Amino acid sequence: MTPVIQRPLVFVDVETTGFDAARDRIVELGLVGVDGDEVSEWTTLLDPERRWRRDVPAFADLSRDALADAPRFRDVAEELRARLAGRVFVAHNARFDFRFLAAEFARLGIRFETPAICTLALARRLQPTAEAHHLDALLAAHGLTTGTRHRALPDARALWCWWQRLVRDTPAAIVEAGLAHYGGAPPERPALCADLPAGRGVYAVFDAARTPLAIRSARRLRSEASTLVAALDARGASVPHTVEARRAAGPLDAALVRLAWARELDAATRVAEDGVFLRVTPDSAGPLVERLPVAAGWPQGERCFAVYASRKRADRALGRLARDHGLCRSALGLAARRAPCPACASKACTSHPAARLRTLAKLVQATSALRLPAWPYAGAIAVREHGVVHVFADWCHLGTARDEDELAVLARTRAAKVDVAVFELLATRLGRARVRPLGKGGGKKE
Repeated sequence: MTPVIQRPLVFVDVETTGFDAARDRIVELGLVGVDGDEVSEWTTLLDPERRWRRDVPAFADLSRDALADAPRFRDVAEELRARLAGRVFVAHNARFDFRFLAAEFARLGIRFETPAICTLALARRLQPTAEAHHLDALLAAHGLTTGTRHRALPDARALWCWWQRLVRDTPAAIVEAGLAHYGGAPPERPALCADLPAGRGVYAVFDAARTPLAIRSARRLRSEASTLVAALDARGASVPHTVEARRAAGPLDAALVRLAWARELDAATRVAEDGVFLRVTPDSAGPLVERLPVAAGWPQGERCFAVYASRKRADRALGRLARDHGLCRSALGLAARRAPCPACASKACTSHPAARLRTLAKLVQATSALRLPAWPYAGAIAVREHGVVHVFADWCHLGTARDEDELAVLARTRAAKVDVAVFELLATRLGRARVRPLGKGGGKKE
């Protein structure tokens, strides 16, 4: 039998409107045919016959008019079949490209079958210790540059370029051994999302080592999780292995479930950090912005203008504030850049009264619209959402009740400290929520 690497090959790349072959369509095809020393290329745009998102990389320099004038898949189907016939189908993450082509042919009543090689699977088999196996990583590992990427023909060329280097630098017996499983259509991934509920909730995607690849809230769990798994597959950087889901009663419940689950997954590896409040301190002899630990409770006074989950995030925000409003970094308690402002150079920012007052005035003006709201209720509140009740106090989520007994227990629970993530979640939602104060005198503060 002729070795696989000596058979006629066709390197294929498709660009699509999304990741779901059942709903999305191909918008561009690129083929590089190789038969011995003969190399041929073919590419075409395709009218997807449906709306498409502008954020898809392939569409960055394509107009709707360009695709509207392009042929439909049915117009090129016979020519495409002829170009694929008698050749081994080669693609990076072949399951993705093959699935889309099979779906397009199926719409025309044509069964698409051809032997296929997945170079993503081959690279993982031959180079198991490599940090990544997506095509960009493989090209970089071999010192290959290919110019334009993320269009169909350039990507097919890039794959052919990598294949040539692989065959040149790797003994033929090793390559053939890596292709031992090559045969018909690339095997379909097990239906990871088939058993997920259809409704609203939160899902998490894990790799084989149970490292979370993503955790998302969704209105339609099964559909949206399937789309993300297909997207992760298409990128080829990580291999989804399992998908788990938790139901949610509504959007607020989903956000809270996602927050709790993310913290649960991070618990083993995350370095605990206390959040910080930022407060303007005009009377201080030091920096004009004070960093107060969230653990100490809500700060008194009206000059508190922000809260962040960590000091690092707070300093990044102050850096942006300094840049956008021309404020002195030293006056904000930040390390000076290589090129300090003129006042810093003359050491006048924090020591010279006039310079300090000018910086303070600019700081107050810049933060005047950012005043951080204190907890607006005298005590705990209940927020009802589709059969469950969320209980909050002092920007903390005390829990979610499913009956009156659970609600009574939560109403007596005391908040530990301000939860920055819950504050960020509620700050824009309380005005629209169905709020019920709990306890005597638990209404809104005057």
